[in-house]
Amino acid sequence: MDIEEIIQVIVDNGRIEDMKELSDMLEDTIENIQEYNPEKFEEYQMQLYEMAYGEFLCDELKTKWVKDMRPEARWNIEEIQDIYSRYAIEIPLYSFFVIMNMLYSDLGRVLGEVNNNDSLTRYIQATKDWYFDEDARNTQEAKLYNYWKYIVN
Repeated sequence: MDIEEIIQVIVDNGRIEDMKELSDMLEDTIENIQEYNPEKFEEYQMQLYEMAYGEFLCDELKTKWVKDMRPEARWNIEEIQDIYSRYAIEIPLYSFFVIMNMLYSDLGRVLGEVNNNDSLTRYIQATKDWYFDEDARNTQEAKLYNYWKYIVN
């Protein structure tokens, strides 16, 4: 019997205690891979993340993305929450947080400094246009995820 067959039998049996043990073994194996093959570890980590959450960035990853932006991000989450509530934004809060900062970080020289309501309105509109892009092949959140996965990460 090969390993694939054995694992399939364990999965088919569906016993919770076996699933927990299989999970522990998988976790140990992937942690060992991290030490010897970091690229393969990242590949497996991404596959597991997508299996768990789909093409969707959790708020924790969105926050890390903003923290790691170069040049630096413009707004912190509290400032974005204030803008979000004042302008009745229809984008999920942390997605709005990421896109506003991404646009500032990447296109700040084009969109300009944010020093008045007109420039803030430009950023808000650009964020909406980016998020609700009609010719995007993915949903808005999947588009953001794939941008992070293939462009940023």
